[in-house]
Amino acid sequence: QQVPVLQLPMRHRLDVRPAWRLARLIRQGGYRLLHAHTPRSLLIGRLAAWLAGVPLVYHVHSPAWADSTRWFFNWANAMLERLLLRRADRIICVSQALADQMHRQGLQTAKITVVPNGTPQPTALWKPSACFQTPRFRKENFLSEGSAPGVGGMTRPETASSMDASRPERFGRTEGMRGEALPVSERGGADRDGWTLGTVALFRPRKGIEVLLEALALLAERGVPVRLRAVGPFETDFYQAAVQQKAAQLGVADRVQWTGPVENVEAELLQMDIFVLPSLFGEGLPMVLLEAMAVGMPIVASRIPGLEEVIRPGQEGLLVEPGSPHALAQAIAHLMSHPEEAIRLAQQARLRHQQCYSAQAMAAGVGQVYRHLLANRFPPR
Repeated sequence: QQVPVLQLPMRHRLDVRPAWRLARLIRQGGYRLLHAHTPRSLLIGRLAAWLAGVPLVYHVHSPAWADSTRWFFNWANAMLERLLLRRADRIICVSQALADQMHRQGLQTAKITVVPNGTPQPTALWKPSACFQTPRFRKENFLSEGSAPGVGGMTRPETASSMDASRPERFGRTEGMRGEALPVSERGGADRDGWTLGTVALFRPRKGIEVLLEALALLAERGVPVRLRAVGPFETDFYQAAVQQKAAQLGVADRVQWTGPVENVEAELLQMDIFVLPSLFGEGLPMVLLEAMAVGMPIVASRIPGLEEVIRPGQEGLLVEPGSPHALAQAIAHLMSHPEEAIRLAQQARLRHQQCYSAQAMAAGVGQVYRHLLANRFPPR
C-alpha cells in the first residue's frame, strides 16, 4: 500500500505557519491522530492537532537536554519539549531511561509508554573473517589479568600501563566471503590485512569518534594490524576538519576510511569485524546498534543510558565506560584475542534482536498506543 508523503518546510526554527496547512490536510484526509517526533515538529504538531481537533502522540527518541555540546541549543529544545509535552495525549519513549526522565519532569505516568526501536531482519548475515579463525596473538599482549571490560561486572577503565607494550605478530591475509544466504553478501574488504573496526553515525561531538581514534592509536602502537571504517557524514565541515586533524596527530589517518553518507548501512556492517559505538552521552536507542545486532556481529559500546538496556555485558556484547580510550582498546583487544567469545556474543545479539527489537515488535507497540488512545477518544457507539 502506497503512503502519501508531503513536505511542509519551516523557514526558521520558530516558524509555525506550516501548522495551519497541516491542520487543513488532517481535516481533508480524515486523519484521526497526529504523531510528532522532534521538539520542532512537536511545536507544529501541537498547534495543528489543536486546530484539527485530533489527539497528539509524541515520540521521544533522545534526551533533548543532552543532544549536543551547545548548551543553549539543548536548553531551548528541552524547555520547548517540556512545555508542549504537557499537552500531548500520549508519549512514546524508545527506552526506559527516557521514560524515567519524563517521569522526573512530572509528566503523568499513564501517558507514557516505552516502545523500543526496531529494525527489519537483514538480507545477509555477518560471518567471521579469517582474523577470527586464526588469531595470532593472545590476551597477555593487550590486557592485564582479570576480567575483560563488560565481562563479570568489570567495566571500569584500565590505565595505560595495564596494556602490555609487546608487539603481536602480523595476521595472515583475510580470505573468503562475509555474509551468507538471503542472498550471499560479498565482503568488500576481503583481501586486506588485519582487522576492520567499524562505526556508523552522524559524526558530532557526543558520538565519541575522537575516543575511538585514540583507541585505534593505542592498538596500532602495539602492532595490531587494524583499521577503522567510519560510515556517515559529519554534522559540520568545521568538526570534520578537527576530527581528521586529530587522526593525523595520532598517526592513524592512513588507517581510517571515511565513507561519508551511505544508503546501505547493512552492506557496510558486513565489511567490519567489530562494530564500535563509543557515544559519550545523549542516546535514546540508536537504530544502528540494532542493525549491528540484527546481522549478528561482535559489538563494543559505551555504558550509557539506552545502550545498556539493549546490550547486557557479557551476553550480547561488551560495554565500557564512556570517554576512556584505554577501556575501549581493551574491550576491542579482548574480542580479537577471544574469537569464540566474540562469535558467541554476536550470535546472542542477533537472537536478542529477533526477540525484542524487530520492526514488527516496534510497529505492534506503536499500534497498541494508537488503538488505546483512539478507543478512549472516540469510543464506539
